[in-house]
Amino acid sequence: MNNTESKILGINASWFISIAILVLMLAGLYYDVIIKMAAQWIDDPNNSHGFLVPLISLYLLWEKRKELKGVDIVPSNFGLPVLVLGILLLVVGSIAAELFTM
Repeated sequence: MNNTESKILGINASWFISIAILVLMLAGLYYDVIIKMAAQWIDDPNNSHGFLVPLISLYLLWEKRKELKGVDIVPSNFGLPVLVLGILLLVVGSIAAELFTM
C-alpha cells in the first residue's frame, strides 16, 4: 500500500468499498431470511436471544480490533467453497421452506 491511497476511517478505501459491496450483496441475498428470523425471535421466547447474537459479535470484534488490525490480508481461494456451500444451503432451505437451513 502506498501513501497516496485514500483512507476511510483509517482503512484503505478500496478495501472499505469491497467490504461495503459484500455486505450489500449479502443483505440482498438474505433480506427475506433476516425478516423471517426477526419475526420468529419476536414471537418465540425460546429464540428471543437471537437479537443479542449480532450485538455480542460486534462487541467481540471491537475487543479484538487491535489484533485484527495487525493481521495481513492475503487473498485466498479457500473461501470460494465456503461461499458456494452457503449459497447452496440458502437455495435448499428456500426450496424446503426451512428457515434454520437458510
